[in-house]
Amino acid sequence: MDALYTRFLAPAVPAALFAVGGYFLIRLRFFFCLHPRRALRKMYGGKQPRQAFTAVCLALGGTMGVGNITGVALALLVGGAGAVFWMLVAAFFAMAVKYAEVVLAMDTRERRADGTFRGGAPYYMRPGGRRHGFLSLLFSLLCIVCSVFQGSILQGNAVGEAVHVTFGAEPGIPGVALSIAALALLLFCRPLLGRVCALLVPLATVLYLFLCLAVLIVHRGALGGACLAILHGSLTPAAGAGGFLGFFTSEALRVGCARGLLSNEAGCGTAPLAHITAEGSTPAGQGLCGVFEVFLDTAVVCTLTALACLTSGVRGSPDAPFSYVADAVGTVFGRAAMPLVTVAVTGFAFATVLSWAFYGLSCLDTLTRSAPVRVAYLVLYCGGLIVGCVSAPKSVFRAIDILLAVMTLINLAALIKKADRVVTLSAEEGLLVSRRRADAPARAPRAESAAQYRP
Repeated sequence: MDALYTRFLAPAVPAALFAVGGYFLIRLRFFFCLHPRRALRKMYGGKQPRQAFTAVCLALGGTMGVGNITGVALALLVGGAGAVFWMLVAAFFAMAVKYAEVVLAMDTRERRADGTFRGGAPYYMRPGGRRHGFLSLLFSLLCIVCSVFQGSILQGNAVGEAVHVTFGAEPGIPGVALSIAALALLLFCRPLLGRVCALLVPLATVLYLFLCLAVLIVHRGALGGACLAILHGSLTPAAGAGGFLGFFTSEALRVGCARGLLSNEAGCGTAPLAHITAEGSTPAGQGLCGVFEVFLDTAVVCTLTALACLTSGVRGSPDAPFSYVADAVGTVFGRAAMPLVTVAVTGFAFATVLSWAFYGLSCLDTLTRSAPVRVAYLVLYCGGLIVGCVSAPKSVFRAIDILLAVMTLINLAALIKKADRVVTLSAEEGLLVSRRRADAPARAPRAESAAQYRP
């Protein structure tokens, strides 16, 4: 499996992500880059902004997690400083991809009898006139398996390592505590998941950004050298390997794109499962919230994590990525660094646990509505937190890389097929109107009209 990923999936994912992202950027005329004020007005212009914010926090709970901390640290230790550059490049193209998948999810969602919504990637992958297709069912199955690895085992591993390094406690203890708390919320308080994430994500983000910024301020003299190391590490492997083939097989690019995908989830089709819960929000408005998620997650939090590690001058081991980040913060906060980073990791991890459980349950609905199966899934999911506390990070990351890569390739193919619909919805909401024609009288719709693509 490792050879399959390294030789085929790892080069294919960045190539497909760049190609599809570039295609959507051109079709959408780079509007969120060229017209940021218009995009911001649309993003905050919904009828019920509080519910839209809750949906964004639920999605951020899945994206803002240990991938921003231990994932970035592992990327630096395995792929070198150049991995950071490719994380940022992938994020730029991923913004357009995430916009497209959220727009399609909002357009194809269905309201249940209890007033809640169902939809997401499994729904916009369906063939016309059919309830489900092969790709829809395959994606749902992969997402369920990935939720156990990404949302349960990986989060338990990060929290277990953090608590063990900080307090010397047995790794299984935090796993048991997290599993009990998560199982109680998921079984009896599922409607509160968004509210819990809306509380945890902002608090953990503010705390973690404060820690990283403090490290950068204290070590500001090394900031220039860190930036040069990122640029040098991103360009040298491609040049030394001899052109295009070496470019797409360089370790920095593979690891950078994989860690970026693990962190911001753009393109893999999971975040739209949270966005569809937003009441009173338009498809384009929620799509722009997805763009904001990628920017905050990768361009801000992941970049600050990498710069804090590089400027601190500490060294780490791929077997202990948390200690690498904690030692970097420790150069400023001393002994208080471990508890502070542990609190941030635990907050991020628990929000991710809840978000990915929501993703898994949503995809499970496309396969079966059996209540015993749902309970069995939740027990298995929460039990993965205990398993994750004693599992090896490398094996967990590799399994997640493979699952996310396959899910991403399936999802990108579905997005390309529905690209016209994304453009039509964006045009209907006035996002693709050029500035010089914004005040001109309305013209007759072109051939690419809503009626042409509306089912």
